[in-house]
Amino acid sequence: GGGAAGSVQELADQADAIALIKAGHSSNSEHDPRRALACFEAAYTLSPQVPTLISAANMQLKNSRCGAAIAMYRHVLDDSAHADGDLNPRHRAIAQRKLREAEDLASALRRTAAKLSSRHDEALAKRTQREAAAAAAAREAEEAASRAAEAAAAAEAERKGKGLPPPLPTAEELSVLLAEQARSLLRTSAARRWECRLQKLELHAALHDLRPAQLVELTELLYQDAVLEATVFAPAFAPYASAETLDSVLRLWSGRWRAVSSSAMEHLQDAALSASDKMDALGEWAPLWPPLESLNRLYVARGLPRLADVYG
Repeated sequence: GGGAAGSVQELADQADAIALIKAGHSSNSEHDPRRALACFEAAYTLSPQVPTLISAANMQLKNSRCGAAIAMYRHVLDDSAHADGDLNPRHRAIAQRKLREAEDLASALRRTAAKLSSRHDEALAKRTQREAAAAAAAREAEEAASRAAEAAAAAEAERKGKGLPPPLPTAEELSVLLAEQARSLLRTSAARRWECRLQKLELHAALHDLRPAQLVELTELLYQDAVLEATVFAPAFAPYASAETLDSVLRLWSGRWRAVSSSAMEHLQDAALSASDKMDALGEWAPLWPPLESLNRLYVARGLPRLADVYG
């Protein structure tokens, strides 16, 4: 009774083990060594066979678990672990070859880890040095600024005590002041000219409901101002202000132009418009395209975004 039941259970375990081994080889073929390892280990638990243990060790190696793989290969090669006598020569040869592979890989991984650790330490040391140097430089700059401020305060007190006039700015200070003044003057002038254009066209009361003729005239005037800015004012102020100053003026105008023309542009680009309605709208706004495209070309030549793409 008990022996027969045991034999039946062993047969069932062997059948399950065979199914798991097949599943393990299939998972390995599908490049899933983690699942294959689980299958081989489960099969070995049900039916401890040397080929199954070698397969499990192989999957450990594929998963870069060198220590576990080495231990399993050594267990296979341990004659005392085999109750049924000597190890099959073929299995021994496979285990020996795979053991060497695992040991070689473990050595390579240790060398790589050592190199990475060394590089990490070097990088950390360099970063620490850079941070220390930056902190030292910041302290020196702060101390220098403090000394300069103290010296300036002392000089100012001495000047006042002697009743002397204030010192003239240095060439560098004067250059900075002139650049700031030029930027401020150009931007203030640009904002004032925009307001003058709106006043001339009497647009303040209807900025978001422009008629075609109003936006056309505003765009023409803006193009004239942009050309004047690029050909007259910018060259005149070039010794004091950078090209970025001109670009900031053009960006100021483009932002304001988009704000006042947003309703018209949205209407022209409305996807819900029928083909005939869109053609009518485009025809109504046709006088806008030449000055707008001239402005677009001027902006693109400066490396700035186009004001609008009606057909986009």
